Amino acid sequence: MNEKTNFLAVLNKIGDGIEKGINFFACISLVIVAVSVIIQVLCRHINIPVVWLGELSVFGVIWTVFFGLAIGYKHGMLAQVDLICHLLPKSTHKVLSLIWDVTGLALMLIILISSRHYIFHIWNRKIFSPELRWPLYLVYMGPVLGYIFTSYFTVVNILTKLMPAGKTPEAGAGDTGPSLSNAEGGL
Repeated sequence: MNEKTNFLAVLNKIGDGIEKGINFFACISLVIVAVSVIIQVLCRHINIPVVWLGELSVFGVIWTVFFGLAIGYKHGMLAQVDLICHLLPKSTHKVLSLIWDVTGLALMLIILISSRHYIFHIWNRKIFSPELRWPLYLVYMGPVLGYIFTSYFTVVNILTKLMPAGKTPEAGAGDTGPSLSNAEGGL
């Protein structure tokens, strides 16, 4: 069982590194959104429209939202259906949470597999954004990366839930400690 514990500890350490990178890029894209919207409003006020700033802010929002999805999932901050938990006994909450995670992972994998065709299509056709003339596949890589990171955190969460009680990545030999997965709550 200690090998599983070490494996989960490594996965969580990798997840922490991914989270730091996501936070860095999400902050940059959020600053881009804020600055571009402020400049666009100020320029419009003095009657100098800068159309490409609107497109830049949309691209920043796209990346911020999907990176935020990954971070939100990792920390268990996504909206969940509490009504079901209140109607069912507490003994079913862990199973429902596991079903929720597996279903979410399956949906994300379906989206990732189907999006690959679209990404390759816009790459091969060399489709660019209208104002900035950026390759659109770069813009759509934000959601793809967000789903990849969220899928990773979902797999780690599922593996953490499947570990026997008391065997968590933080726990030493025979020691019991809290799980590193913060998304372990019920539905």
